[in-house]
Amino acid sequence: MKVDQEVEGDRFYEALVRFDSFDDVVRRDRYSPLPDDWIIAVTNVSQSTEAIEQGRYREVNTVDAAVLSAVSNALPDLQFPSTFGGDGASFAAPAAYSSIIKDTLAGTAAGAEDALGLTLRIAVIPIADIRAQQLDVLVARFAPSANVTYAMYAGGGVAWAERELKQGAYTVPRAPMGVTADLTGLSCRFAPIGTKRGVILSLIVVPRDDPTSFVELIRESCGRSVQMSSAYIHCLPRAGGPHRPATVSIMPSRKAAERCPLRLGLRSACALFGAGGHPIANPCWWLS
Repeated sequence: MKVDQEVEGDRFYEALVRFDSFDDVVRRDRYSPLPDDWIIAVTNVSQSTEAIEQGRYREVNTVDAAVLSAVSNALPDLQFPSTFGGDGASFAAPAAYSSIIKDTLAGTAAGAEDALGLTLRIAVIPIADIRAQQLDVLVARFAPSANVTYAMYAGGGVAWAERELKQGAYTVPRAPMGVTADLTGLSCRFAPIGTKRGVILSLIVVPRDDPTSFVELIRESCGRSVQMSSAYIHCLPRAGGPHRPATVSIMPSRKAAERCPLRLGLRSACALFGAGGHPIANPCWWLS
């Protein structure tokens, strides 16, 4: 199913003012609340930890990336905030597209299970239900370059939605056998990244009790990272990571998925947010 007309609120994310300073990700005034008539969709690969322990991390990543690829193809004219977490993805969109989104995600889940044997859990939640929990979903748009933007979340709503998903609430069942989503354009062009000194370290920092201290800690960490030699903080060369010829399709077979570490670039990719509703900054990701 395709969209043949624009609905009110389509341009919310597109209209957000972009910022290019990483320091600003912890500034609350950079964030805007989602419109009242939007929904949050969250997905998660069930038993992903076990699958990764079995060496199937590429397949888990592939299914996760397929979520955003399928929705982008189903809603080609909509710019929407999204996050990619390796074993789960989330995004927001106008509720007017709920039916299309649910059908698209159901088809993606069917393809994941039938082709790769992985169960993709899905939940679609109205923003009103999140706000009823005294939480919110605030969105910012970080633009480290003219061609790339990343959705940033705050307010605690997405973390709550993920917990609801894992508890079985708001679930969307998979589509019947043979029904799949349109995954055109999703492929893998990145080769594995080697280490220069034995370890590539990424930090996920979540605030506990004192959000003020958390923000100060992040700012201090960013400052120290910037002062370090670029040879230590740049995981990739400035020209980018290693590439390989594009592989065709995404989930035609388990073998094809195993060859593909990860490909996600149709729209914005990662976002950082705290369970307590405060933005999370990860210097290692952005300084590399």
